[in-house]
Amino acid sequence: CAMASLWMLLVCANAAAALLVCLYLWLIAWPRWKRETRARLKVADDATVVAFFHPFCASGGGGERVLWKMVHTLAQLHREKKRSLHVVIFAQKGPKTPEQILAGAEERFGIDVSTEGGSGGGGSMKIDFVFIETELIDLLHAETWPRFTMIGQSYGSMVVAWRGFQTATPDLYFDTTGAAFTLPLGKLCGARCAAYVHYPTISTDMLAMVYSRRPSYNHDSAIASSKLASLVKCVYYFLFAGLYGVAGAFANVVFVNSSWTRDHIEALWRLSPAPTVLYPPVNVEALA
Repeated sequence: CAMASLWMLLVCANAAAALLVCLYLWLIAWPRWKRETRARLKVADDATVVAFFHPFCASGGGGERVLWKMVHTLAQLHREKKRSLHVVIFAQKGPKTPEQILAGAEERFGIDVSTEGGSGGGGSMKIDFVFIETELIDLLHAETWPRFTMIGQSYGSMVVAWRGFQTATPDLYFDTTGAAFTLPLGKLCGARCAAYVHYPTISTDMLAMVYSRRPSYNHDSAIASSKLASLVKCVYYFLFAGLYGVAGAFANVVFVNSSWTRDHIEALWRLSPAPTVLYPPVNVEALA
């Protein structure tokens, strides 16, 4: 009985400590960091700071096309004086300068995100980068986590996002890489959160595969052939799927790239707003 009471006391103490930390961040730290962000980046008084989590924005894949098309759309809204905006991108630190990254986006995708002309409403929208150290970015790579890869990469995304939020605390946070576990941090810092999901981190297909013990590229035959190992992995997958759903609940708006992704997100993110299918942009002019 004494041990049970001590255990309950420890649980309550840890819960209280976690609550105090969250309250401190929400009520004191984040507002101060937000003020410092606006002063450091010289954000206009009426501007909304929009942060994108896209560490590999300098790459030339389809995910990057989605990012730059979104930035281009925000720039249009800014120029038309419909909304004063200031964009910040959490990106991997590398040899390219911000100007080179923006020029590369225009060269690769034909999307103009030029920032010439200042940052005032009606002029060109200002775009800043928060460059994250390589040793933190490494936490996002699958090879860093040979076991429990999904948990490891999700933890890594939170570390990278935390570093970004400390440097630039936004009014609106947009995850465009599928890093759902960064959404609670965005909400905690007082931002409205949005997500664009290209592919769910875990899918109902993956859950069914492990449950039925079918070997696959991400389900080793040695594990599939063992009842105990399959049970452990099944518990791991279902627990992760539950946490993934909780993380998704922190999004105010959810976009997905296809009806297939929508169906899986609807099944897993039961507490989030209904996802909207927003198909990736395609440069059809290049096909003419």
